Amino acid sequence: MKSIKIVHFLDYDWEEDQRRPHVEALSKYCNILCVEPPLTIDILLREPKYFCANLPKIIHLKHINDDLFVYKPMMLFSAAISLLLPWINRLNLVVIKLFLSSVIKKLNMCGGILTIRHPAWSFVIGWMYQRFLCYEVSDEWSELPSAHHLLKRKICDIEKRVLEKADIVFCSAQRLTNTKKAINPNTFFIPNSADTKFFESSLDPGLPIPWDLEKIHHPRIGLIGNVNDHVDIELISSLAESNPEWSIILIGKVNGSRKFLHCKAYLKTRKLNNVYYLGWKNYDSLPAYQKGLDICMLPYVVNEYTKNVYPNKVYQYLAGGKPVVSTYLPELKPLQDIIFISRTQHEYLVHIKNVLAQDQTNFIKKRLAVARENSIEKNAQLRFNYLQKEFSLKINSA
Repeated sequence: MKSIKIVHFLDYDWEEDQRRPHVEALSKYCNILCVEPPLTIDILLREPKYFCANLPKIIHLKHINDDLFVYKPMMLFSAAISLLLPWINRLNLVVIKLFLSSVIKKLNMCGGILTIRHPAWSFVIGWMYQRFLCYEVSDEWSELPSAHHLLKRKICDIEKRVLEKADIVFCSAQRLTNTKKAINPNTFFIPNSADTKFFESSLDPGLPIPWDLEKIHHPRIGLIGNVNDHVDIELISSLAESNPEWSIILIGKVNGSRKFLHCKAYLKTRKLNNVYYLGWKNYDSLPAYQKGLDICMLPYVVNEYTKNVYPNKVYQYLAGGKPVVSTYLPELKPLQDIIFISRTQHEYLVHIKNVLAQDQTNFIKKRLAVARENSIEKNAQLRFNYLQKEFSLKINSA
């Protein structure tokens, strides 16, 4: 058993969580139990097939490696619902304890670190048999555009309490670090990173391009990631409509709000012959899909939420040597010499045209070098160093 044990609450199921490689890299130094979002009554009502398919997970503990396990408990209602109805937290706590307590004790995970990534999980603080709280911040949750103003205010209040309780705070964006540090001085900037070695495999000449992408004509300009309210769908619609010879490829779940799914720009992209929605793909297949793209996009809407976003997919793209065209995200400014950052739709269009007109071979090594400097291995080492130091200080002073 390693000296540091972590119970880590995931944002998504293990197979879909974008932070999965980062957790695996950290397990080199720590014993980790990952807790998937629980099965709940509202999930049963909304997605009965998903609920039934995942029901066996509450019995079987998933063994990733000797130091990393994944478990899905049950709870009454989703954590998001309990944000507006705090009394539900007490019920949720009773149920989730029934499932998690025995797993934590079985794996001897008591007395370690609890890591949460969203204020909605604040109700588990204090009972998890953990002696140290780590709060990881990758988004400004109170600025979610689709959230009601009452929910935003509630999230802000809860997060403030979490920040005050946390022994250490990790932020994936410099802007977030500055904001959270004002509340918790023990806040550190841990920039996003990528599984560089994994995505370098897209440079393998022998790696076949998936059939559903291979049949689409070049140039292929693509986004690998969820399509939702954070994506500038008007930009994508405009690029596709004004350049019918381009193939716009969208690889990921479409999980936007009702407003997003009914907006004119999104509906237009569904009708355009050169926009291809390929859907969610297994993580292991992503290098093959990335290989088949000529340009990789970061087409984020720019607002108060995305100003705090540092997309780790930028390093995934660079690890494959791909040219990256992004909208203007402040956190990406340090990369402006290696990627193409656009302030307007016209500038985005010009960048794509310029990239398509140039031979990109000479830039691959430079992109790869930047990606390697931001690998998940270096990220894990940095996080572990902070955790080990702060955890030891707290335990020794107790």
